[in-house]
Amino acid sequence: NKIKVLFMDSGNSYLTEHVTKIIKANKNNKELFFFHPLSYGKFKNSFAVPNNELLTDYVSSADLIIARPGFNTITSILKQSKPVIYIIDLENPELYWNIHELQSLGLCHSTTLKNLENNFTTIIQNKLEMHSRNNIHNEIRSRFKFDGEKLIAEKIKSYLC
Repeated sequence: NKIKVLFMDSGNSYLTEHVTKIIKANKNNKELFFFHPLSYGKFKNSFAVPNNELLTDYVSSADLIIARPGFNTITSILKQSKPVIYIIDLENPELYWNIHELQSLGLCHSTTLKNLENNFTTIIQNKLEMHSRNNIHNEIRSRFKFDGEKLIAEKIKSYLC
């Protein structure tokens, strides 16, 4: 059974250069399969997500997500209780803060792009070995609410009553 890795990049293509090298270096690795934006190109052992589709729609299909920690990405991954490695971007304080907060809750791991490129196989194997889907799932469900429409309806009802 192949390990399915989803790479989620931002609009500025921050991950593109390093991730493309990772995919090319692992194109013959029969244990891995990659999902990535079409803008990375088309490679053996991967699926290029078309530009008219959302990467977040592939979170449920992946065994591991590697991404920048923007709000929509974090929400999609938490909702699916998927193991994730976020990429550290010291140039963006908001993203660095997001990583720090999620790590303090035990909900993610992080690395630099260079470290990911140089130690890819080891990093993903260690992450998957450490990840217990049930523990993460229970932790996420106890800390976060994903039924926003229900919460809003209850709040409106409380104002009306």
